[in-house]
Amino acid sequence: MSEPRLNLGIKTKLTTSLLITPQMTQSLSILQMPLAELALELSNYLETNPALESDDFDMDIEAEEDGRDESEQIAEETLLENLVSPEWDNYIGDGNSNELSFSPQPGDDEPDYEDYISAGETLSEHLSKQLKTANLNEKQLEIGNMIIGNLDETGYFQADIFEIAELCNCTGREVLEVLSVIKTFDPAGIASENLIECILAQLSELGVSEGEYVQIREILLNYTSELESRRYDEIVRKTGLDRENLNEILEIIRRTDPFPGMKFASDSNKFITPDAYIIPNGDGFDVRLNETGLPAMRLNSFYLRTIASPELDENTRKYMEDKIKGAVWILRSLHKRQKAIYKVTKAIVDVQRDYLKLGEEYFKPLRLKDIADMTELHESTVSRVTAGKYILTDQGMLELKSFFSKKLDTTDGDTSSRSVKTQMRAILDKEPPNSPYSDDRLTHILNDMGIDIARRTVAKYREEMKIPKKAQRKRIKLSG
Repeated sequence: MSEPRLNLGIKTKLTTSLLITPQMTQSLSILQMPLAELALELSNYLETNPALESDDFDMDIEAEEDGRDESEQIAEETLLENLVSPEWDNYIGDGNSNELSFSPQPGDDEPDYEDYISAGETLSEHLSKQLKTANLNEKQLEIGNMIIGNLDETGYFQADIFEIAELCNCTGREVLEVLSVIKTFDPAGIASENLIECILAQLSELGVSEGEYVQIREILLNYTSELESRRYDEIVRKTGLDRENLNEILEIIRRTDPFPGMKFASDSNKFITPDAYIIPNGDGFDVRLNETGLPAMRLNSFYLRTIASPELDENTRKYMEDKIKGAVWILRSLHKRQKAIYKVTKAIVDVQRDYLKLGEEYFKPLRLKDIADMTELHESTVSRVTAGKYILTDQGMLELKSFFSKKLDTTDGDTSSRSVKTQMRAILDKEPPNSPYSDDRLTHILNDMGIDIARRTVAKYREEMKIPKKAQRKRIKLSG
């Protein structure tokens, strides 16, 4: 019997990748920060980096700059070119960013949106604003206000549907319909009737797949006691999941907020500051960045003059070079952030113009990649620009990420999942009270409308909208 042969060899593979330096990490962080957080961070940079100074541009400084020797200015420009690598431009795009000062966009003519947001906004105020834009009739608004008034401070709905129906002189069905609308409001999970419902309502925002959603729902519904007592090995044994998969599911659950209403508690100082204003202008919209509170900054002129001196000792020169390099990166990153937020927001608003004007039915399918292609930015850059950023519109405060939605095939082209949900709700609002539509029947109706959708997707959307199954709807409608 011959000995097995061991084949040893060396293979080489040439790849191209970008090394993310600490400076790039800092720039990505600046890109992703919401406005209020960025203002605090820039104040910290001004305190800790002497190469940065607050830019007041008084007459004495301007006169001093004008009188500088031309050779001195050329030496400084050459130094700065050598300090900052062009790699960053290749990654984030828009490479014309040699500005050595930063001035926030003026806020003197900002829209007066006091009716939309304030630092002390309560949960009731936050939900009432959304209720007003939900395209409901007068009776439904009355019911909605009653429901909102019966939410506890954690955001849960604990009242009796039929008591509210009696108070509003309406049917239980009408209360349930309005409740299902409120359950789609921000924050996700609001008006839930129990913890499991609250968690499930937040999963779509976390980007979980359909398979993950089904697994999480099964575990929450069937293994509550095991979860509470942390008997994870029992869950693994009973479900057949491996421990790694279960850990991933548990991590998703931990990322949800079990008390979505608490962020609006009276002792909370947290509120949302818009990163841009959307102003109607004829058939379209103008985008105006909000940079109120950001300090104007520039490179310290003393540092630039001193480092160009040939008499500077090596240790001092190295220290000053590091500080100047850090300052340049901060200033360039601010300009890139400014341009990226404008480009991404403008592209999103252009795509979703009809939605902003006419409502949910006109919401178009949109992916991060679509905006990346339109703006010629990296897809990860678009993701960072939209993360945690809000725009203020006539419809209220909207998160940039909320403008993205998956596509569904239709006979007339593509439509968004949000638009399909709107049409589903309209169909179910008109279904016969004594014979509500099953998920199969609803699927056939949507298919006849030209929407190619599977029954399991219809069931998923119905559950996401907190609409009960056929039998439950029939009991509620007949009892009302």
